[in-house]
Parts: sequence; structure tokens; C-alpha cells
Amino acid sequence: MRRKIIEASRLLKSGQLSASSLLESCLQAIDTPAGERERAFKKLYRTEAREAAKLANEQTPISAAAGPQAGIPVSIKDLFDVAGETTSAISRIFDQAPPVKKDAAVIARLKAAGAPIIGRTNMSELAFTGIGTNPHFGTPLNPFDRARGRIPRGASSGAAVSVTDGMCLGAIASDTDGSKRTPAALCGLVGFKPTSSFVPMDGVFPLSPSLDSIGSIARTLSCCVRLFEVISGTDCSDVVARPLAGLRLLQPDSYLLEGLDANVAEMYDSALSRLTEVGAKIHKKKCRALDRIPTLRTKGGYPAVEAYAALGYKIRQSVGPMDEFVRRRVFQGKTITSQDVADLDKERALLRAELEVELLQFDAVVVPTVPCIAPAIAESSDIEHHEHFNALLLRNTSWVNLLDGCAITIPCHQDFSPSVGLTIALKNGADKDLISIAYSVERVLVSTHN
Repeated sequence: MRRKIIEASRLLKSGQLSASSLLESCLQAIDTPAGERERAFKKLYRTEAREAAKLANEQTPISAAAGPQAGIPVSIKDLFDVAGETTSAISRIFDQAPPVKKDAAVIARLKAAGAPIIGRTNMSELAFTGIGTNPHFGTPLNPFDRARGRIPRGASSGAAVSVTDGMCLGAIASDTDGSKRTPAALCGLVGFKPTSSFVPMDGVFPLSPSLDSIGSIARTLSCCVRLFEVISGTDCSDVVARPLAGLRLLQPDSYLLEGLDANVAEMYDSALSRLTEVGAKIHKKKCRALDRIPTLRTKGGYPAVEAYAALGYKIRQSVGPMDEFVRRRVFQGKTITSQDVADLDKERALLRAELEVELLQFDAVVVPTVPCIAPAIAESSDIEHHEHFNALLLRNTSWVNLLDGCAITIPCHQDFSPSVGLTIALKNGADKDLISIAYSVERVLVSTHN
């Protein structure tokens, strides 16, 4: 049974469900032959998770003192430090790296909250492609049209699939250009990218410190918010759904709406129509700050320059195999000069200030999370198509990271159809306002697929 975090917490607290039986149901999903265990997980923590569940059982019915995540199994992307283990970011260049001495801050908070951590999930190598393929450990398959082998989207590929397949109830992952929100959108889930400073990055493999943030993937927004509270230390109990009547939503007339495939365009238009029916005001207009975002992506932008500075030497010295698509992206950073970076910093600051001014007359921005449905893995097997789809899949999410905003993707597709997500985004630090709006949007758009 694929439970939701909030539902499972209620049953655990009332004593109607035991933490051990909940965990075993997740492990059973992992062990199902038709499951995606071998591709979704890099490593499983069966013993440790069972011990955490046993501790929660001893406190059943679970009290508030047991921790907000007590007994709720979660997965973690394979770039968080876990004491005594090597953090590889799914790359062979770290095969000889020593074990780390302590848990990442996020991992320590999950454990303190009583969460059984069920395993480390697969990802794109170094978290550096938007496709989600991995030549070393395989590629988890998107739950939609699995027989055809569609991508889950990267870099948090295993994180999303671990939730869709009932292997855990929620996933913790990083987001540099949208690598948490886009897998969520393409796999029919909710994904939450908070303001980057809200969740500590201590002990997390850094792809691009200027853009990285940590957030959650789960079946519902309430589930994502519960995880956000744990990993950020933020109390969201005072956040209530904001009425949609009179809400001013910006539909940016920009590149973010260009070239949408037929499925996405239909579901996006339908979502906006449903919001309008309940009183939201959709304003389609030009947004000058957003229109200039692509200029910040030339030569690979922050991810390329920061990844090359941190890893270029190590990659050159490594004799192990490496994803050629990732290698190409890292070495884009070799051509970026210090003056390029200074110009990038200046333009980013200007655009962020301009966007905040432009958004003063709106309550939120609404765009399709991904402009296409999940392509088949075979469609991105050569360099030309890989780079095309990589750029396309990052296009509608990366601006939020560049402007250090916050965003939530909500499923807006029909049952049994390709997964499509609607993004609601706000400026830096407006996370609680975002959650309150997204609660109401989810109520309008939610379908039985959740």
C-alpha cells in the first residue's frame, strides 16, 4: 500500500499502525521483482531502518515526544554524508575517497525526528544532468509507460521513483536547476524547493553552491511540508490555505511558455481554467527579468564554473569511467573567466532585484514545471539529443534557483495520462506564503492519482 506521510503519521499516533509493519511494506515493495530497486537505490539500510522502526514501535501510540517523523520511512539522495561511509555522488572518481566522520546536518535532523532512513537513492553522476540516466548503476524507469522505458528525469531520479513505487513515503534530495521538482513533475508527485538558506548544506556534496538547495518529494504537499519542517527546523503549523478568490497569478509571456508539447499545453491551460473558475485572476504579461535569464546560462553558468573549479583536477586524474555527458558539462567551466563570473554575479543580483519589483503586483508565478512529457531513454542516447532534452528539461525550473526563489510543483494531469506538473513560484524567503497558496491550488488540481 502506497501511503501518504500525513495519513501514516495519524495511524501511527493512534496505534492503528505499527512502524515496523509500515517499514516492511516498503521493503516488500523494494523486493518485488517488478520493482525498480536495483536502479532506484544505490544502497539500502535494512538493519538501521528496522532498528529505527522498532524504537518507534516502543512508543506506540506515538507521542509528540517521539519526533515528527517517527516511524515514517524516507529515502535520501546519494550525496548526503552518512558517518562511516564514502559520499560518492554516484561517481567513480570518489572510489578511493575516505569515509566521512559525521552525518550531514539534514541526516542528523531526520534521525533525531525518528525517521527510518531506508536507503540512498540513485542519481545522475555528480547530480549534473537533467536526464536522469546513469551508466554505472542503471537508470530508474518513469512509472508512466514503464514498458517503453521513459526517463524519470534527473538528477534525483531514484528519489522520485522510490516514492512512486511505494519504497518509502518521502524522499530528500538536492535541487540545483530543478533536479528535485522535475523528477517529481514527470513522475506525478509533489516537489518542494525551498529558499536555499532555509535548509543547511553541511555535509552535502556541492555541485553548485551558488544554486544548490535541499528539499523534498512526496505524494502530497502536506507530506512535503512535513519533511521541510524536519530538515529546515521551520514550524509551518500556522500556515493555512489561502483563498484563491482574487488571487493574482502571473502567467509570464516568455520563453517559459514556448514550444510546449500538446499534453503539457492542454494540462497547463486546463489547470489555469480550473483556478480561474474558483476566482483566481490570471494575468498574462511580459516579465523583463525572466526574459533575460537565458543570458545567465551561457557557457554553462554557475554549475559549470563551480563544478570545474572543485572537480576538474580530480576528473583529469581519475582512471575510472565517467558519464561522458557529465564530463562535457563539467569541462564547459574551463572556458569561463573570473570576469565572466563577476559579470554573472552582477547580472544575477540585478535580475533578482528587478523580479522582486515586478512581482509586487502578483501573488505568485504559475508555469508548467517541464515543457514536455518524459521522453524515452532511447531518445537521449546520443550527444545531440541528450543536450537538447537536458536544456529543455531544465528550462522552466532553473530560473528559480538563479533568482534564489522558492517553488512547488503540483501534479495537474489526468489519471492514466503522462505526468504533468504546475509550478507555483515566489521570491526568496516567501516560503510560507508559497505553501499557503499551493495548498489551495492542490485542492483544485488534485485527482485520484495522488
